[in-house]
Amino acid sequence: MLHATYALRGPIVTRLKVVIGNYGSGMVEVKVARSTAVPVVYTDLSAGTIRLMSKEDAMLGKNQQGVMLIQQGKLDVAASKQKWDRVKIEVWVGLA
Repeated sequence: MLHATYALRGPIVTRLKVVIGNYGSGMVEVKVARSTAVPVVYTDLSAGTIRLMSKEDAMLGKNQQGVMLIQQGKLDVAASKQKWDRVKIEVWVGLA
């Protein structure tokens, strides 16, 4: 698993749009947190894991350069209404 964490300039209500290019990645999750929490606890904003390619495609090396726009329709409703100042993108490479 690979991940990237981004610090925002301040707490914002999530009107997040993330464009993900999979480049061989099988799944992605978008998580959010507040930097004021000790310890910082991430909440799953993406309403579960988003599959970028099928297991068959991963095994055959197909569909490795797709792009997906993650926006309101794929976000957890309760989490998307709160204010957050950290965003974490977790990506799984391949689907073993």
